[in-house]
Amino acid sequence: TGAEVKARHILVDTEEKANDILNSIIKGESFAELAKTFSMDKGSAQNGGDLGFFSRGRMIPEFEETAFSLKKGEVSKPVKTTYGYHLIETTDKREGSQIQFEEAKENIKNQLLKEKQKALFESYIETLKNKTDIKTDEERLSNMKLPWEAAEQQ
Repeated sequence: TGAEVKARHILVDTEEKANDILNSIIKGESFAELAKTFSMDKGSAQNGGDLGFFSRGRMIPEFEETAFSLKKGEVSKPVKTTYGYHLIETTDKREGSQIQFEEAKENIKNQLLKEKQKALFESYIETLKNKTDIKTDEERLSNMKLPWEAAEQQ
């Protein structure tokens, strides 16, 4: 199982605003209260910026790298992403661990079964395509109107 980190964040639109909030945190103000007041991410803001636990590959790279590199309780400098500027606090970490085969056996079996079913299905579809002479009437197709196109003309 992969490592996970629990983090909270404050998202704002400018680096200056992020630095002002960071200074407030350094002076002892509550990260959670500042998130509720200033964060543009209203979904997490109402929970004090809490994002819960997440593993690698779940967040955008800049955010994820920062969250995983912080020590527990540490707050980042502003992190620029496509959404704006984040202040990130890592509140907890779970190290990855190796699970026993017996615990993973059923998941592995199901995954292999799904892969085999998909391969057989794709092979069957390809066989049907090769046995069938499919022709497309381009003129008739171009004259057809989809339901939403017909509604626009009315």
